[in-house]
Amino acid sequence: MPDTSEYQPLEGLPIPVAILRAERVVYVNPALTTFLGASAEELSRVAITELISRFTPQERTWVEPMYQARARGERPEGGDLWLRMRGANGRERMCRLRSTA
Repeated sequence: MPDTSEYQPLEGLPIPVAILRAERVVYVNPALTTFLGASAEELSRVAITELISRFTPQERTWVEPMYQARARGERPEGGDLWLRMRGANGRERMCRLRSTA
């Protein structure tokens, strides 16, 4: 992963956090790697569409087209989105997806 020193304050948060840029994960905190059961390095190597398929299977039908539209430069209306993510233990958790750019 690239230099993540600017994200150091996020390390100790008990809530899962990921920072995405373009097509890749550039930072994940320990709470997210524990929840997903995947290392930061593994998550940084996987395309966003694969992450959607792997960790949000029930939400894939609407999340993937929304992501593809965003990749084309379209900006969805509305604010934060809530989606179900499946963790390493198979349990689902509601997560908030926030876009800042």
